[in-house]
Amino acid sequence: MGEMRRAQSLAAQALERYRESRSAAALVAELNWRSGSYAEAARALAVDTRNLTEADWQSEITDAFVQVFEKKTPEEAVRAFDELRRVIPHPWRLGNVALAMGSHGGHEAAFRMLASLGGKDTQAMGLLLSAYGEAVKARGSKEALAWLKGRMPPGDPGNSFLLASFQNGHYDLLWDLFEDRRAPNLPVLQSLRGYALYLSRKETDPRREPLLAYWAANASVDFSVWGRYLFGVGSREEAFSKVKDAEDLAGVAWTSGLKAAREGRYDEANEWFQVALEVGHEHMAPAAWSWKFLTNWRRKDVFLSTIAAKKMVLPFHLGEDETSR
Repeated sequence: MGEMRRAQSLAAQALERYRESRSAAALVAELNWRSGSYAEAARALAVDTRNLTEADWQSEITDAFVQVFEKKTPEEAVRAFDELRRVIPHPWRLGNVALAMGSHGGHEAAFRMLASLGGKDTQAMGLLLSAYGEAVKARGSKEALAWLKGRMPPGDPGNSFLLASFQNGHYDLLWDLFEDRRAPNLPVLQSLRGYALYLSRKETDPRREPLLAYWAANASVDFSVWGRYLFGVGSREEAFSKVKDAEDLAGVAWTSGLKAAREGRYDEANEWFQVALEVGHEHMAPAAWSWKFLTNWRRKDVFLSTIAAKKMVLPFHLGEDETSR
């Protein structure tokens, strides 16, 4: 105990001298977490006394929290986290701490921590979906879905939540959370469902046939034509016939790239994704999705020609590729 107190004293002196040092702040917090002084740990990281950045929280501070609490009970981790919430008014910084716990197997702790955070607009939406993802791993899909439904605001989820569900890889929510007759935008919903099944490689999924039937009955809608092309019941010419502007072109380019990637034609897929990026912008979903695919591929650090020669399989999803870290 004496050695711990001496270490805490020395670290506190270093932090007092180097007030904006993330290493000193992380060390003081870690020592206090180890001794159970959770309020003291939080004060060492308080916003009004430190000029810590987003990057600081994503590195040494988060690493220190995980090292201390990954082997402790979820209750203990949440106690320390609650003290952080009292002095850190940045939900996403704290969200990174929770997600790091989840990536080290602490899914129950991560779920409780994320569920305790607030936020506004898209920030709150992302945290809510992250909490749902950890709940699925900790408690199973059924309980996680019941929890999510209980946290949803009154009324139907809007397009933003629909897109966020897809982009975060929570594909089942496109069916479990959105009813066809009450969907905010049924053509968009059916399109995202199609992309979800395609990305999941679910060839025999019973939800496929209702999608194809919907697209056949609504053949004049852009998304219907693209979906039919994606699933091999429509032509590329038909898909391009619906292009009216840059947003449409980004959509059909993304769809063409996705189809080529699924079939292992990575050079062609790369070209289509590049088209989506060039004609779109950061707020166009197809451009953003194309960028995510290309970013995952770039992390493999090999030429496309090498991939083709060795018949390698590249990541086929929107999320970050865990194997490339």
